[in-house]
Amino acid sequence: MIKTYYHATPYKNMYSIFEKGIQKNFGLVYFSDDRDTAARWICFTRPHEKKIAVFPFQLDENEVQISYDHTSIMTNLLGVNHEGAGLISTKNISAENIRHNMNKIYTYENPFYKGDDK
Repeated sequence: MIKTYYHATPYKNMYSIFEKGIQKNFGLVYFSDDRDTAARWICFTRPHEKKIAVFPFQLDENEVQISYDHTSIMTNLLGVNHEGAGLISTKNISAENIRHNMNKIYTYENPFYKGDDK
């Protein structure tokens, strides 16, 4: 079954994703089954990013696995202790898939923003 998932990234990556899609990092694409959960992950792990973007995309649920690289302590800190909080796929997400959902892209100001260290 095809389902909607959410990938969050720093806002500065937005146009690259429109052009190239979501590319694997360390052999995987990371995402969540919930938009706000995806936003929490990236905001918490990237406090130097002032603004983030969350991209919805569709993927067959047979190509999705639960990510076990985040501890339950971290998920509890973020208040996202449901099974779909951290998901992975070995497939890149095409730019066409992203552009198809362009009107559903969300942007957030990062509440964990610590300022520019430069």
